[in-house]
Amino acid sequence: MPNPSPVTPVRMPARERRRQLLTVAIGEFGTTGYHETSMDDIASRAGLSKGAIYWHFEGKRELFLALIDRFSERALEALAAVPEAPDWRAALAAIFASVREQLESGMQMFRLGLEFVAQSAHDEEIRVRAERAQGVWKAAVEKQIARGVAAGTLRDVDAGAVGLLLDAAIDGLMLARMMRPDLDLEPAWIAAEEIFW
Repeated sequence: MPNPSPVTPVRMPARERRRQLLTVAIGEFGTTGYHETSMDDIASRAGLSKGAIYWHFEGKRELFLALIDRFSERALEALAAVPEAPDWRAALAAIFASVREQLESGMQMFRLGLEFVAQSAHDEEIRVRAERAQGVWKAAVEKQIARGVAAGTLRDVDAGAVGLLLDAAIDGLMLARMMRPDLDLEPAWIAAEEIFW
């Protein structure tokens, strides 16, 4: 929907403008979907011309790819403190807390993640980047499980299989929240952690 009255956009450094466009795009793609979102929609929401968006991104696909990369960057930032954990249990507790915090405050990002999955079936580059983004969390979990096995404090388990299981459980909880926005996930988070431990 076009702006009702033209607004002169606030000037800002290119890096900030790019960040603003990515934030707007998260909302648009996450709410409306990839195919249903147009560059006009994003421009209107950002209060900019389409040309201003094309100055920063070649097109909708490149904007979408940049969002996948942003997802990876956020995951890496959230996991920055994990290597400092004294042992694998403390590290996994930090990972769980980080995932929980990210997802509780970021349903739009989860919806966008579903768009990544949907588009990855049709676009190899999106698939590769989406797998890399999701792989950040999975690799962090697998590393700590392997750490526990190596220390002899965790029985010998397949770290990849456990990482996949945890990933599927988290995705399932978030899908349940999407279908029932009023659903309190706190008891399920607690139960999942207790089962894992």
